[in-house]
Amino acid sequence: VLGILVDGKPAQTLQADQEAVVILDKTPFYAESGGQVGDSGTIQSAQSDLTVTDTQKAEGVWRHAVRVKFGTISVGERVTAKVGSARFGTLRNHTATHLLHKALRQTLGTHVAQKGSLVDEGRLRFDFSHHAAITDEELKEIEWRVNEAIALRFGVEIVEKPIAEARDMGAMMLFGEKYGDVVRVVSVGGDYSIELCGGTHIANTSDIGLFRIVSETSAAAGIRRIEAVTGRGAYEYLAKRDDTLKAVAERLSTRPDAIPEAVERLQAHLKELQHELKALKSAQAGSLADMLLAEATQKDGYKIVVAAVETDDVGALADELVGKIGAGVVVLGSAAGGKVVFVAKATKDAVSKGVHCGNLVKAAAQVAGGGGGGRPEFAQAGGRDASKLADALDAVRAALG
Repeated sequence: VLGILVDGKPAQTLQADQEAVVILDKTPFYAESGGQVGDSGTIQSAQSDLTVTDTQKAEGVWRHAVRVKFGTISVGERVTAKVGSARFGTLRNHTATHLLHKALRQTLGTHVAQKGSLVDEGRLRFDFSHHAAITDEELKEIEWRVNEAIALRFGVEIVEKPIAEARDMGAMMLFGEKYGDVVRVVSVGGDYSIELCGGTHIANTSDIGLFRIVSETSAAAGIRRIEAVTGRGAYEYLAKRDDTLKAVAERLSTRPDAIPEAVERLQAHLKELQHELKALKSAQAGSLADMLLAEATQKDGYKIVVAAVETDDVGALADELVGKIGAGVVVLGSAAGGKVVFVAKATKDAVSKGVHCGNLVKAAAQVAGGGGGGRPEFAQAGGRDASKLADALDAVRAALG
C-alpha cells in the first residue's frame, strides 16, 4: 500500500467500516476511462478485507475507492488485489461495442462514427453520428450482424503499435482524440474490426453469448444512441419480455403467438362500443336539450337558456340547443373534471337585439376566477373556482336582464 486518503487527506491506517481511497504500487484494476467503468473487487491482507467499489485515475495514479469490511490496513502493508466477477460482464459489453460499431457502418454506411460510449457489467450504450432514426428492419440487420460475429467465434487480439503502423492497418480512430506515438490496437477476427482502444476485452467473441438491442433513440442533433445487453443480461431481458407476453396472453385468453389477432378483435369491439356510446351521447344530449328548452325564458321575442350542465362536451350540447331554439341565446357552464368551462352561442336574431356572447362569458369567467371572451354569436371561457359556477351563471342572467 503506497498511500491512503480519507476525505482527501493522507492517513496511515484504516479501521473497520471506514471508507477511503487506497493507492497501490501496482494493480490489476482498470480505472474508469474511455466509457468503460472502473473495476470493483477486493483488497486483502493477513489482517484485513477491503471491498473495492470503484477505480478512478487522476494524474496517472490509480485510486481505489474502498470500504473496510473488517480488520485494519496501513501504509506499507503487503496486500492482494483481486478484480471482482463484474469485470467479465464489462469486458463482454466493451467488445460488443466494437462489433456494434462495425455492424452500424456495414448497415448504415461508413459515415457512422463513434461519438461516445458507456460500458459496465449490465449494459452498453453507444452514441454515433447518423442523420435519421434507424428503422426496425435496419435494427434487425444490425443486431443480426453482431450476433453473427459472436457465433463466428472471432479471436480478440490487443497489441501496442506505432501510430503510423496502426493507420496502415486501417484502425478506427476517434475524430478529435489525441494519440501518442504508440497506440493500443484491438483487433477482432484479424481484420474484421480494428480500433484504437485503451479498454479491456474478452479473448473470443463467443464469450459475449448473445447480443440484444434494447432501445434506439436520439442523443443530440445528428447523434443517435443504441442501448443493448449481452450474455446473461440479454437472457434476462428476453425472459422478462416472454413473461410479459404470457401475462398478456392470459388476460386475452389466448396463446402468446395469437396475441396480435386477439388485439385486433378487441380493437374492432372497442370501435363498435365507441359508435354505440356516441349514439347514446347524442340521444342523451337531445333529451337534455329538450329539457333545457322547456325551461327557457323569453325576452324581446327570443329565448334564453342559461344552465349548469354535467357534460364533458359543452360545445356539442350548445350546438344542439341553438339548432332547436329558433331565435335565442344559450349560455352553459360545466365543472366536469374540476375544470370550469363556459360556452355561449346566439342566433342572428338575438345578436341583432344586443346579445353579445363574448361579454356574457367574460362576466361569468370573472366570477369563477378565470377569463375569456369571443364574438357576439359565439364565445367560450374558463374559470378556476368550480364552487362559483352557480354565481357565475347568475351574473350571466343579470347581464341578459
